[in-house]
Amino acid sequence: MVAGIQSTIYGVYLNNMAVYKEAATKEKESEEWWGIKNLSGLLIKCGQKILKEEASADIQKLVEALLNSYFSSMQILASELRHPGGFATFEKYKTSYHTFLHRYGANPWGEILQIGALLADSQPDRQTDTFAILRTFGEQFGMGINVANHLGNFAPSSFFGKDELRVYVSQFGDLSNGFLTLPSAYVLWHGKEADQDFLQGLVGNTDLMLSMQYRVARIICDSGAFDYCLGLCKAYEKVAKGTLHKLPKSQWRDYLSMSLANLDSNKYIKALKRFKENVFV
Repeated sequence: MVAGIQSTIYGVYLNNMAVYKEAATKEKESEEWWGIKNLSGLLIKCGQKILKEEASADIQKLVEALLNSYFSSMQILASELRHPGGFATFEKYKTSYHTFLHRYGANPWGEILQIGALLADSQPDRQTDTFAILRTFGEQFGMGINVANHLGNFAPSSFFGKDELRVYVSQFGDLSNGFLTLPSAYVLWHGKEADQDFLQGLVGNTDLMLSMQYRVARIICDSGAFDYCLGLCKAYEKVAKGTLHKLPKSQWRDYLSMSLANLDSNKYIKALKRFKENVFV
């Protein structure tokens, strides 16, 4: 049964890669695109088959909801979150972005944690409170980690510590692929006019030199986008931590609590903090 869940989730991940690639490059008919789509479909189909044979109706329902959330979130990313021209105000942009966070982060993470609870205990009547708590925790973590990832995407590659794992291959990828995530959107509505023009001019540029990375990172800090997004991450973390403490003390609660560090101090956020402290004045 676990193999069915893993196969389904990895299939969704590959489908998201295909949608991202198609939206960013308009490359829908390439051999690589078809390969990703075919493998995605195969994994999801195999996963669904295993779950139908081995999983309870509750788990199947949660996995189906997870799939629907992911697929609908990709539609928002590929269409609405592409260009600021589609939004009259920053508040209207945030409404669309928040919908994306719910579908891509909140719902799937809430469902994943509830699936974990079902796998750990097959007696749902003893899980009502735990289900609600884990759902809320997952929703807050899922939204917070996505904002953190979008912010950390603007960390210059030279500011990662030697003891950290290799830099994610798509640093500044949201900007170069034309996706309007919260940090860049904040700049386009709250930054200086010259910074707005510079940032818009880089949309679609897939070869950002280090000097350009520095200037973009400086703009993210100077405009207030860094503080705004980090504050939002901390707000999600605070709610998640408060919710988690409603559970009895246990090793597993401690593990979930430790995961919250990813919302405001993962290696990408740390790198951007180093930039702000050492370069930005």
